[in-house]
Amino acid sequence: MNWIRNKRFISFAEGRAVILAEIQADSTEDFPVVNAYDGYTIAKGSIALDISSGDFYCLGSDGVWYDQTDANKPPVDNTPEPEPEPDDDEPEVTENA
Repeated sequence: MNWIRNKRFISFAEGRAVILAEIQADSTEDFPVVNAYDGYTIAKGSIALDISSGDFYCLGSDGVWYDQTDANKPPVDNTPEPEPEPDDDEPEVTENA
């Protein structure tokens, strides 16, 4: 679970409000992607607190969260994997009526 603790409006882009956000989450798995909240885009430089560890993370311009407490930890990228392309080589299955 995550929630925005504080936000500051920066601008509008592509019909969404770009905000600099302070986010709290139960764990890094709950960190949001940049367009996770309806109507908002989370700006680079936003920060997130991992409540389970107490570590702070900062959002890079690549959309990845970087640990600011321990630089040796790998970055957190919760961007969903793209849907696989349909395989056009497989024939369609049809039912005989």
